[in-house]
Amino acid sequence: MLSPEVLPPTTDEIKNLDIMDIASMNNLSYLFKESLSKYVKIDPFTFSDPFTFSDPLYQNKPEDLKYFLIADKEDVKRIISIVIIEVKHLDEVPLDKIANDFLKLEVSRQTAKELKSELMPKETRNFYSFRTNGNVIGYAMFAFQICGQH
Repeated sequence: MLSPEVLPPTTDEIKNLDIMDIASMNNLSYLFKESLSKYVKIDPFTFSDPFTFSDPLYQNKPEDLKYFLIADKEDVKRIISIVIIEVKHLDEVPLDKIANDFLKLEVSRQTAKELKSELMPKETRNFYSFRTNGNVIGYAMFAFQICGQH
């Protein structure tokens, strides 16, 4: 469900997540990853964060990408995943089907980066690349990767 009327959480709201929120996010992120993997092949290792563009393997420009938050329908501050998809491949990743049980919020690159930094303070290698037909078409970070907050 794409939710334009729902605003993404602020970094202050993310700072106030409690252990129950993180546990719920963790569980839901495994469910979301399982749904996503029905449509794309998720690589087994993490990739450079698609915000820095410093990895020589990374060929995209910021304008070539769309940024999405996948969140719990019951509480938008419970971010389940940050998904980044190449614009030219949006049709190959049916997020409306995949994220049907969750909120899907399209956000700016800056908002995604700020929320990622709050949830995952480690500077790089937080995103799994995913592909179709052998080509990387997007990146996803899942809440089950959270090991600390700012």
